[in-house]
Amino acid sequence: MELERLGVKLHIFSSKYPTDAVSHEKVKVVNAQVTYLPEELGAEKLRILKAFFSVLVKYPVGTLSTFGHELKIKIFKANSKSLKRFFQSCCIIEQLEDIKHIHAHFITVPTRLVSLVYKITGISYSISTHAKDLYFEDRMNASNIKRRIRASRFVIANSKKSASDIKTSLSKIYATDIHTVYNGLDLSMFKFREKEPENPVILGVGRLEEKKGFACLIDACKILADRGISFRCKIVGDGSLKELLSDLIKKNKLSDIVELIESLPQHELVELYNESMIFSLPCVVTENGDRDVLPNVVKEAMAIGLPVVTTSIPAMDELVMDGKSGILVAERDSLALSDALQKLIDDPRLRKSLALEGRKVIEDKFNTENNVLKLKNILSEIIAEKAIVSQRSDEAKSFLEEGI
Repeated sequence: MELERLGVKLHIFSSKYPTDAVSHEKVKVVNAQVTYLPEELGAEKLRILKAFFSVLVKYPVGTLSTFGHELKIKIFKANSKSLKRFFQSCCIIEQLEDIKHIHAHFITVPTRLVSLVYKITGISYSISTHAKDLYFEDRMNASNIKRRIRASRFVIANSKKSASDIKTSLSKIYATDIHTVYNGLDLSMFKFREKEPENPVILGVGRLEEKKGFACLIDACKILADRGISFRCKIVGDGSLKELLSDLIKKNKLSDIVELIESLPQHELVELYNESMIFSLPCVVTENGDRDVLPNVVKEAMAIGLPVVTTSIPAMDELVMDGKSGILVAERDSLALSDALQKLIDDPRLRKSLALEGRKVIEDKFNTENNVLKLKNILSEIIAEKAIVSQRSDEAKSFLEEGI
């Protein structure tokens, strides 16, 4: 949306059809054309054949060489998805028209698709990384992921920590530009509240998955309840651990204190932020490396004026300065978490100072207008440097010849 407001013409390609029960209200005002790629090859045979032959006529050498390479992967590496991704990339190319550059979100499937487009057409691409696509099972150090990064024009990391980790994963001789651009908020949607509620309500928001740390939050609530602290806790979200967390609440006899709430539309979530005194998301790094990187819900809470308690997982100190703009505790430490929550419940002056400083951090570092403008300027420079793109074209494609 912000890129469109800045005058950038967009065409969005999605590898999946939407399945979420709750969608963001602002999706309705996106003007860009959205093309959904075929998810099952057998279901859209005519569309796929039309796209393939259209691309073959326009880019015969790139199409045949790339098709042959993907066919080898399917046969010799038993990768059933290789041809699917190839034909999806053909569906993208067929509609490129005057598109000069492609930007992919997530370094996994989306970047594989645009790297195939690049191999066939020579149209440059860039990547925005997030969290799971980098850290889950140490993906960023996989050879195919490194090749995608090296062939890209630049990479956007959503934290300085992620940018540093990506640079470390690459050999120094491959000088892909890595930029840090924080995921920002539209501050008009998250107005700083004039006063906090009187009742001590602790709010947690996020998918009910291990990396969010909600089991630790429930354990901390048990400790607070045993201390005789009066409070309520609301956890908003859906996910695979819903039944487990519900059982944990019952086991600890917290059903009158801790409530699980299904995912909410943004405007209802904002209302819940305003009704809550404290926000807590005790994130953890899982055994397989999965983690959050600067979660948006923490930013939203800080923007509205909730004092936040979260954990000192990597990169979190770029958002929360312990004792100044929020409180950081060690991950999986329910006792430390309960102490921090009790401290905030008992100290209105501390809540106010953390809330004020938290809002300032969001305004200074996580404002969508400023951060998207930075991205737009980077994209504009790339589009203006077509000569440079063509110079590095053969070198970049050579990385991808080893496998995408």
